[in-house]
Amino acid sequence: MATRNATDHTTTEEPMPNTINRPLETSGISLDEAQELVHIGSWQWSVASGDIAWSDELYRIYGLKPSKQALGFEDFIKLIHPDDREKVTNIINEAYQTKQSFEFEHRVVLPNKKIRILHGKGKVVSDANGNVTRMLGTSQDVTERKKSDQALHRSDERFSAVSAATNDVVYDIDLRAGTMWFNGALNTAYGYPKRKAAAPVHWRLDRIHPEDRECIETSIDAWLKGRNKTWVGEYRFRKHDGTYVDVRDRAFLLRDSSRAPIRIIGSMLDITQQKELERAKDRFISLVSHQLRTPLTSMRLLTEMLASGHLDTLTAAQQECMLQIEASTVRMIRLVNEILSVSSLETGRLNVQLVKSNANAIIQAQIDEVLPLAAERKVTIVFEPDETIDIVTVDPMLFSQIVHNLLTNAVRYSMKENSVIKVTFHLADNEYLLTVSDRGIGIPKAAQPHIFSGFYRANNAIRARGDGTGLGLYLTKLILDMTGGSIRFDSQERKGSTFYVSLPLGGMSNKQGSKAPA
Repeated sequence: MATRNATDHTTTEEPMPNTINRPLETSGISLDEAQELVHIGSWQWSVASGDIAWSDELYRIYGLKPSKQALGFEDFIKLIHPDDREKVTNIINEAYQTKQSFEFEHRVVLPNKKIRILHGKGKVVSDANGNVTRMLGTSQDVTERKKSDQALHRSDERFSAVSAATNDVVYDIDLRAGTMWFNGALNTAYGYPKRKAAAPVHWRLDRIHPEDRECIETSIDAWLKGRNKTWVGEYRFRKHDGTYVDVRDRAFLLRDSSRAPIRIIGSMLDITQQKELERAKDRFISLVSHQLRTPLTSMRLLTEMLASGHLDTLTAAQQECMLQIEASTVRMIRLVNEILSVSSLETGRLNVQLVKSNANAIIQAQIDEVLPLAAERKVTIVFEPDETIDIVTVDPMLFSQIVHNLLTNAVRYSMKENSVIKVTFHLADNEYLLTVSDRGIGIPKAAQPHIFSGFYRANNAIRARGDGTGLGLYLTKLILDMTGGSIRFDSQERKGSTFYVSLPLGGMSNKQGSKAPA
């Protein structure tokens, strides 16, 4: 029995009428208009004549001007990418032989030499005797979709490679499906059996310590409703054996074109050992600091009594020695207090007590406290408050500490007698702005990147004053970082510095802890 290819045209059957451009009477728009809206073209191939009729949109997809002249099979094949021509011919011939519908993808070369990828669907139409009379179908340009799929595939490959290479638990949450996937570290790190299927999205939340879960869920919910791409949280996570580990969770959020959250990729790092070391360090610092503070306070009282002459009259030399001892004791007490404060801030044990306060009054109180030191240095402090600012929400103690640290630095490092320190507090760019300006030694350019580091002091500061701790600015920045504020500065060596402290209009934010800094 002889067989026939779709490309053979020996029948005398009359060609089928071209119905591609028939109006869609029920909708009131033509088929061409509908195809243009969805970017899908259609075609109809008459086996009898060998002519292929294309819709206008199909011409546009191929980069051609719409034409009423029918194409032949060879005209069509010339538009196909050379590497795909044999495949397309074989698919069409197989469909002709089997009379089955077909679906395939192929590349086309446009007149401008650009290559596009088309997705085609077709069906075979036969007469009552089973003879094929025509083939018809659609084509859609899927180039951009294929590029997106390829990019996603490469991303998934990289994600899988990273997941296999790390000891961290890596997870991938499909927010639309409500499922999440974990890498093998969930088994090796936390003892859970390997899963063959995705877990429900609440699986991880169900294993967060009950005391931590509400806080974490609230934080994640706010993140999903916000604009940030990343989220970081710490909580206790239950292992398969029922014990808990401290975990630092970092996540990245993917959104669709309408900015709706669709996917979360994250990792869970076991920080139990780090937390235990931090707690041990905290206990050690607290114990040592408190053990030091008690005898230092006693020493200060005794030196004050001796220096005052209440116990016995001292010679001038003895008096000078006692004053130096007292000054050293005061410096040690300040250092111990600052270490305790830093410890509370670094370990997240800061308890912010927010109060609607008169910020101008707090600033003035700190200026009054620093006036004796300023008088000793023959420095004048000028305060220019904004009288329109009445009440600001702050932690009075922490805000006082910020002002005090900036003022004492400005006074200590003023370069000349009769120098003036200017302090302002006002509204600027929808935030509260505190400025402290001096005409002191300034900060060398090489030291400026390190000025907020703990125990760091610039060389010119060490030469000017040997009694600094290097913790004042570090502590100030820690407080502001923990309470929603910020600090920056402008400085020139031997000309002075200006520090700027910014607070949101809502004031300081409240980060809960277990105790206030010492």
